[in-house]
Amino acid sequence: MQQKHLLFFFLPFFASCAEFSEVHNLAKESSNLVGTSGQILGRRLRIQVDGGTEKQRAGLEESFRAELEDGNLFHLVETGKESEAAKSGLLTIQVKKYLSRGFGSLLSDSEGWIVRYDLEAILEDRDGIRVIQGPLAGIAYDDDTEVFEPGKILDIDTAAQRDAAVKLSDVLREEVEKKVETELGKIKPLKLARGVGPLKVAVIHIDMDQAHANSRGSQVQTDLYAAFDLAGTDLRLINPQYVSQVLDQNNLTKFEGISLTEKMTKELRRVLPVRLVMQIRVRSRIQGVEVEGSITELGRKSRFLGSVNVRARGVGALRVATIQLARKLLWRVGKTRFIVDKEDQ
Repeated sequence: MQQKHLLFFFLPFFASCAEFSEVHNLAKESSNLVGTSGQILGRRLRIQVDGGTEKQRAGLEESFRAELEDGNLFHLVETGKESEAAKSGLLTIQVKKYLSRGFGSLLSDSEGWIVRYDLEAILEDRDGIRVIQGPLAGIAYDDDTEVFEPGKILDIDTAAQRDAAVKLSDVLREEVEKKVETELGKIKPLKLARGVGPLKVAVIHIDMDQAHANSRGSQVQTDLYAAFDLAGTDLRLINPQYVSQVLDQNNLTKFEGISLTEKMTKELRRVLPVRLVMQIRVRSRIQGVEVEGSITELGRKSRFLGSVNVRARGVGALRVATIQLARKLLWRVGKTRFIVDKEDQ
């Protein structure tokens, strides 16, 4: 009698299981997003998920928010009704089909689980114009899992939701990369007077929006390194973590304005073994971002070499603005006559 109960317990599982050979069909890619974001998407995005269960909607909302906001594609991604004071773009996700099932073979001990979301995605700009739309699939599976463990199945479900979000962000990032490559292509090698370089450069990054300072700071550093690499070997950025640590240890964290005061310049020369200091401030704007920067020489006679202000809009605005700013500041450095300083050798 006990064996009969066990048999009836496993029959529903076997009925819901697919053979390993079927997994390739179940995991077949069907995403086909078309369109282009252009320059018309603002910095804010609202997400609306329709269909599915309440738990699935909440999970999809968080997956898309994390990928699009934390990945610096949008400044702010939120759910719920639109604020009248701040108009935003709209991403609508419709859950068309949902699959969560085990797979394996009755002839072996191997077991697994697959989760699949078939979605329809529509991305609209602030004026309600559709810019990207199409079917979107979120797929995740594990071919070596304890299928009866709820926590493991939940992890696979979350991975499938994130897979859908990543596929949408990849479409947006592809366009961003094209913009970035165009801007990087405008940077020319910089040649200083013989015997002057390489000059060490410290970057002080200040984000006026503390909630996004960490994620945006890391992206700014990455793009600055890319720009300086193209500028040649006469300038060398020093480790930004080292700069932050030195500033914190010496209580040099309050910078007033984009240009350095005489007192601050002396303090920086005392604690930082560099010839140039680049200060960068990031501000969020309604449709994009503003990046302001300055370059100061900390030589025997410190001098302010100039400042630049750049604004960019649309997806990837921060990356584009950062590289444009770096190019303009590098141009100013290239036009400056430096004297040979033994400390730079």
